[in-house]
Amino acid sequence: MPRRTLERFLQLVKADLAAERESVNRQRQIVDDLLRRGEDATIAQARLWEAEETLAFYRAEAARLDIELASLT
Repeated sequence: MPRRTLERFLQLVKADLAAERESVNRQRQIVDDLLRRGEDATIAQARLWEAEETLAFYRAEAARLDIELASLT
């Protein structure tokens, strides 16, 4: 894949990564608030798990793209 394309993909993944970090932080706060109030946090915890999985995917993809870009140098 051309360097320019890889750099663009990495830029997009990093933007998604930043947004997902915010999502995970927001969802953790929601879970904490629900638990502190003694409310059912089952759905919020499931959403947190999904957000953490998505975050892990973006981290892995960013690392893969970094390695691929480094191999072109």
